[in-house]
Amino acid sequence: MAGDGCLLVMVVDLHPQLAEQESNVHNYLSACISFANIHLAANVKNTLAVIAANHLETRFLYPQITGKTVDRQKDGRLELLCQVDESIERELRNMIVPDPKADQTESLISGAIGRGLLYIKRQETEDVLGKKVHARILVVKISLDTGSQYLNYINTYLTAQKISTPLDVCVIGSDCGLLQQGADISGGYYHCVQEGKGQLIVLTHTSHLK
Repeated sequence: MAGDGCLLVMVVDLHPQLAEQESNVHNYLSACISFANIHLAANVKNTLAVIAANHLETRFLYPQITGKTVDRQKDGRLELLCQVDESIERELRNMIVPDPKADQTESLISGAIGRGLLYIKRQETEDVLGKKVHARILVVKISLDTGSQYLNYINTYLTAQKISTPLDVCVIGSDCGLLQQGADISGGYYHCVQEGKGQLIVLTHTSHLK
């Protein structure tokens, strides 16, 4: 299966709490972008989607979603990696907005995971050979939980389990039992790192992608 490549859907948490940690913003974003590049470079058949979530919205950062059209992923490796860097970094920074009223509001990560699962199923539907897409979802989370999305999370976990899509999780800071539960249910991996400096190393071990 690995020889056919893997679709990695990255869900990146961009809660306003991140903007309050200016010293960690660069490390956090750089690690996410670097890992996206590592995934694409590991296998010419690997593909990528990146969805960001803050407390107000979820947004596809890559590939770009225009109405019902998904901009194609370019064929040339260098061209592709350059496009990924520019698109993701620009949109990531656009979504990091300070909001002093957001402390008690949770990032819409469950919604982003749901969009990722729909994207995976759409790729299978559009495959001319109708093949099962080898895919994983990787959640990178930095904000605290409020527990307000519990049922939404459980529904996405059961859906991921049903379509055999592992959910890998990398949490920065405090442990997140709810996301750890999702990794267990779907057959994914869970890791917690205390600070962003070790994030890239943890991501490469968390995803188990080739």
